[in-house]
Amino acid sequence: MNDHQSLQVRPATADDSDALLSLWERSARASHNFLTEADIESLRPLVAVELAGNAIGWWVLVGDNSERAGFLGFANNAIEALFLDPEYQGRGGGTALVAIAEGLANAPLRVDVNEQNPAALRFYQKQGFEVAGRSATDDGGRPFPILHLVRASTYQIGMARPDEIPRLGEIEVAAAALLAGHAPAAVLAETTSPESLLAAQQRGHLWVARRSDVPSGFAHVEIIEAGSAHLAELDVHPDHGRRGIGRRLVRAVCDWAATSGCRAVTLTTFRDVPWNGPFYASIGFETLTAKELSPALGRVLQREAESGLDPARRVAMRWRNYPITP
Repeated sequence: MNDHQSLQVRPATADDSDALLSLWERSARASHNFLTEADIESLRPLVAVELAGNAIGWWVLVGDNSERAGFLGFANNAIEALFLDPEYQGRGGGTALVAIAEGLANAPLRVDVNEQNPAALRFYQKQGFEVAGRSATDDGGRPFPILHLVRASTYQIGMARPDEIPRLGEIEVAAAALLAGHAPAAVLAETTSPESLLAAQQRGHLWVARRSDVPSGFAHVEIIEAGSAHLAELDVHPDHGRRGIGRRLVRAVCDWAATSGCRAVTLTTFRDVPWNGPFYASIGFETLTAKELSPALGRVLQREAESGLDPARRVAMRWRNYPITP
């Protein structure tokens, strides 16, 4: 497994605050050469207050041996903080955290960068951000010029069109290839039939992520039991992965479910593959125990086992009808 795949992101907890503060200090010393020792000491208590508060949503990048490798602060469609442990520079963690922010944003994503930190500016420009303004001082009035960057999302989420159905099969096959070694080749080669996708499109149960009007991912919902929507398929083409597209598709499905009389959204997935079970858990899905399984979900898992998937590694999950984790 390469570094980019081994890094995971989870919501921060209160137990993370002290470790993230230490990580901030290591990162600031390594990347913010314009800060003096006195600057770092004066900023440290301010950062501690922010990390302990709830005005900003905090996300932790998890690296080797479950250690904290970086963190993201997000609020009001803006990256309020993004810091990496120096040992994890260049391993894709920054890109992964920006992808989380894009998945959370519902407007053009913004970030402020110290003008005296050219490496950070280059990083965000590679991520598609552009300079939209400049301030001569930081928020505290200190003589650290700030560049205001913005990135309009290049992906739009909407209901699928009939002419897009053939492309969705290609996306499904490409996405399934990432699961090589986790599922039999015959299962990975299967795709949802065009007829099923067209029927879902006609019912309003098929969402597509587009870039330049070309599909890059999709979410397919089935109604397998009363009062609940079942996310039968969620796929993003690997060429467009780790950009928050899957998260935005899931959010679109849950938003629809919440306004369509559904009490829950369910799905089945791999328990231990990072972009499967852990991903859904990070956005508010809970794992169902055997006693909590409905007959319909039990049948889904049974069919999966009959197809060759290891039942010990499969799990059913549920999102209840309350606001999804941002």
